[in-house]
Amino acid sequence: MKADIQSQIDTLEQYKRSVITEAVTHGLNPSAPMKDSAISRVGDIPQNWKIKRLKYLFKFCKGLPITKDNLIGQGLPVISYGQIHAKTNNGVDVRPHLLRFVDFSYQTFYPLSQVMRGDFVFADTSEDYEGCGNCVYKRNDSLLFAGYHTIIAHSIVESDNRFFAYLFQTDIWRQQIREKVSGVKVFSITQKTLSNTYLILPPLDEQQEIADYLDNKCAEIEQIIADKKSQIETLDGYKKSLIFEYVTGKKEVV
Repeated sequence: MKADIQSQIDTLEQYKRSVITEAVTHGLNPSAPMKDSAISRVGDIPQNWKIKRLKYLFKFCKGLPITKDNLIGQGLPVISYGQIHAKTNNGVDVRPHLLRFVDFSYQTFYPLSQVMRGDFVFADTSEDYEGCGNCVYKRNDSLLFAGYHTIIAHSIVESDNRFFAYLFQTDIWRQQIREKVSGVKVFSITQKTLSNTYLILPPLDEQQEIADYLDNKCAEIEQIIADKKSQIETLDGYKKSLIFEYVTGKKEVV
């Protein structure tokens, strides 16, 4: 039963990825006129959409020059590459459990490392190809700084960056990163690598429409996944209790 539930979770995760990819590459109108994007990995896109390099839409800043030794129990919230690579990071918001803390003095001396509403924080290293391009998106005005091994991307044009938060989850975009990264055991993701990637750019109203749709659709899928993970935890708990009862003699083997 546990294997069946895990298989269902895997299928749901794959379905979620396909929903995101379809929405950010083709939009929500299946009858929209299409055109060749001129980017082989992208294919056709709606006729009124554009393709732009990331460097024309964002500017970059560096994270704080800190290490793990600088972390403290409470203080200035930061997010570093380790938390960006966490399995619980969904890439489209900053979840509170991912935050770490440093002394508030960093806020004074490194103001450009502050993450503003609508910014992205990318991990600049990854231990595998799959993690190349991992990031978080900041949806609110809460205080946050980028930590070690990070790159901040800040918008220089008007856009709904929730759309890009979903685009950055797709293999279509990430493959551009994977083809350029260098390293042996650890892969380095540079500002230049990020800046030269191509982004799909719908009109602003469509960005908002797609982002709203994906916020709702992905939340529905994630809730189903969470329910199924809870079922697995219940099964694991039941199994452990049975083992305990047999080991302690509360139940006899028939």
